[in-house]
Amino acid sequence: MLGLKSLIYNTPLMVTEAKLNEIIAVVNEHKINLEIEAKPSSNLNLNYGAYRVENNIAIIPIMGTLVNRSFGLNSLSGLTTYASIREQFNAALADKSVKQILLDINSPGGEVSGLFDLVDELYKNDTKPLTAYVNESAFSAAYAIASAADKIYLSRTAGVGSIGIIAIHADESERDKKAGVTYTAIYAGTRKNDLNPHAPLTKEAREVLQTRIDTTYDLFVKTVARNRGLSIKDITGTEAGTFFGDDAVTSGLADKVITQTELINYLGGINTMYDKVEEKTETATTPELTELSAEVMETVDDMIEEELEAQADVICEMLKTALILANGDGAILNNLTPVMIDLVNDKADLQTINTTFQNAMAQSTAAAKIQAQHTATETPPKSPLVIDAEKRAAEVLK
Repeated sequence: MLGLKSLIYNTPLMVTEAKLNEIIAVVNEHKINLEIEAKPSSNLNLNYGAYRVENNIAIIPIMGTLVNRSFGLNSLSGLTTYASIREQFNAALADKSVKQILLDINSPGGEVSGLFDLVDELYKNDTKPLTAYVNESAFSAAYAIASAADKIYLSRTAGVGSIGIIAIHADESERDKKAGVTYTAIYAGTRKNDLNPHAPLTKEAREVLQTRIDTTYDLFVKTVARNRGLSIKDITGTEAGTFFGDDAVTSGLADKVITQTELINYLGGINTMYDKVEEKTETATTPELTELSAEVMETVDDMIEEELEAQADVICEMLKTALILANGDGAILNNLTPVMIDLVNDKADLQTINTTFQNAMAQSTAAAKIQAQHTATETPPKSPLVIDAEKRAAEVLK
């Protein structure tokens, strides 16, 4: 059994002041039973449903106040537990139908306990791309979670930030006096009676609580700076302020303003590109194919993030063509690989990509034919795969 007040008072919290005041008001107004059993998240149905899959994207909802475990307050305030986020994230990683994971966030923040372990787990993920969408708030603890994603997107009216720590001490001694009640604490150990709600806050107790706040703040700042690739000064310079829309992007706390529908379609387009390439690489046998696919697709991914979708799409078509040609003649792939890598790394314009690739393909094909004539008395018939690939390349590169 845990005291609910112990989760609200005299402990560092990562939540907006407005939400904290709301929670305190709810607790006081409804006189909620202060002894509540902490239930395992697996026995609860309080979170906003399991993730849904759309365009091969697992969308995990992170809504309301964030807590390590549930204490039955969802009907009053709305909660999401760190335990449930972890469960859904791990399930999405194991789900073969899921190619990317999207965190759908609308939260003022919440509890410190359990947060940073979850954030580190999300940040260290290298299995599937992780994206955060702020819809409409990701403050304090919620922003810590968002910062663990590869990219943070938000709507025009959404807000991020509040990178700070807050704690409240309630001095109830005057109310006790009016009620005719006197509380006397009998204790051993100088710090045992610190933060007693039935007595004014002492200087020593304040210093102890401030130290806890400063330590947690330092961890928060360093975590966000690591996750976002920003300096400590960049983060502390926000002074726990909140940033909305384009200002969030300018501050470095978000990457782009976009609607959720546009984002899902955009991520779905990336999945489609990978599917197209995987269809060809599955049947590839030459060792160079693996290296080619990995190098090219890594840069294609960068191009997509920079909104160079047209170039990226052409590169994908080039890659498929090269893979098919390679099945017919490895020499063609060996000649085309450096050309393709140079093109994607230079992020060339479409005309340059088409012209260079077409010339390289023609030269490679001619070189392969000359080599074949030197090694055989008769030129072997051209593979149907090569014939099909050449027709396909001609159409794509017109």
